[in-house]
Amino acid sequence: MSPIEKNARRLVGVLVQHFPAGATCEDLRKQFEKDTSLNRQSFYNALRYVKEQSWFVGGGKDRWEQRDQLYTLNPDNSWKPPPVSVGEQLEMAKRNNDRLEYLVDLQAGQLEGLQGEVECLRDWSSGNANGIAVSNLAQIVSDSTASLRQRLRAAAVVLGYKVQDTAVTEFAKRFLESLCANADIPTDYRIEAGELLRRSEDVMIRPPIERPPARTDNADPAEPPEDLATLVARQRARLIECYWRTLNSRRCAAAKLSRLSRTAIAATAAPATTIPSESVAPEILELDRRQFGVAHRVLDCLVSEVVLDRSCIVPLVG
Repeated sequence: MSPIEKNARRLVGVLVQHFPAGATCEDLRKQFEKDTSLNRQSFYNALRYVKEQSWFVGGGKDRWEQRDQLYTLNPDNSWKPPPVSVGEQLEMAKRNNDRLEYLVDLQAGQLEGLQGEVECLRDWSSGNANGIAVSNLAQIVSDSTASLRQRLRAAAVVLGYKVQDTAVTEFAKRFLESLCANADIPTDYRIEAGELLRRSEDVMIRPPIERPPARTDNADPAEPPEDLATLVARQRARLIECYWRTLNSRRCAAAKLSRLSRTAIAATAAPATTIPSESVAPEILELDRRQFGVAHRVLDCLVSEVVLDRSCIVPLVG
């Protein structure tokens, strides 16, 4: 059965179940979308197929005429599915029976697993065997209201430490396996869950460490190894020798600097005729007015002199 025919059968079921006396196109569309959760185009495709097969009668030629016209079932019962033979009915019943038995067995196994997990959670909540921390972590892993990131962190902590009860680790592994197998979960979470599973299953493969071979060209097998006291004495003598060598070099540098200083002082005290021109800098020319001045003082210049031509105290005449 094609998808269009399947949707047409659904549309016939909608008309039979909800509108025995007939319904307009708009009422059929709303009820069809509500029952099947399909879009509007699927409804019009199914309606076109129904009209082509003459399962519905009534309606109009276009959508504007279909708004007020009623659709009813064809009285010739052409809309009914073809009759099924007894053999086909038995075969369908057998297939349905096998499917139901498989579903019952599957659900029974799931119920047993859930009962075991409930018992484990009840024991973990008490905290008697594994402690309060492990019990709380197991509860977080099983809590569907917690975020996926929090449940992953709790499972990582459970698998990262040694636990006395192996059922706790198996529960965390089953949770991670369910995350890896669920295609609706974001890829980053699935990768993280797979990484945690691989860490718990086996050790990480690391490249071998290649160490350089020991040098044997300088070692003499006939020479006996040096004891610790001799080695310490030799190193101490070497340090003392380095210390005196550095001190002598500093003394030589200081003597050379002192000799150069004395030579420079003697050269400045000697007359200008006896000093080589290449060892003394030439005299710097100065302005003439600088010869009459003192640093940070007023130059010598003529000023007016105050002369008193009367007594300091003026007598009063009265």
